Amino acid sequence: MRTSNVFSLLAMTGLVLASAAMSSTTTADSTTPSPPAIKCVAGKLTATPVNGWRINGAGPWKWDQATSPASFTNCDHDNHCDAVSFTGRSCTGTVKAYVCTASQCTSMSVAVTGS
Repeated sequence: MRTSNVFSLLAMTGLVLASAAMSSTTTADSTTPSPPAIKCVAGKLTATPVNGWRINGAGPWKWDQATSPASFTNCDHDNHCDAVSFTGRSCTGTVKAYVCTASQCTSMSVAVTGS
């Protein structure tokens, strides 16, 4: 009888530990700044937000390959936009990006790769 109680206790302890380990796994959420998704084809670049972040249209977006100023799409009263676009020489270089949530904004540099 004692041996079966020990095994039951060990099995339950293992289940509790496995459950705790699974629940402590971290994933990206809206509090972790996420770089925008960058798509570039033939010098036409579009950046779109991910993970609950929005494009900050008030930020001084720059692309080191741009031949035209940034163009923002569907901005709200807080100047949070659905996308930003550029036309450039080639799909290389770096974009200086500005993204926001409802409570915080941040800037970051994002590498551009494409065709």
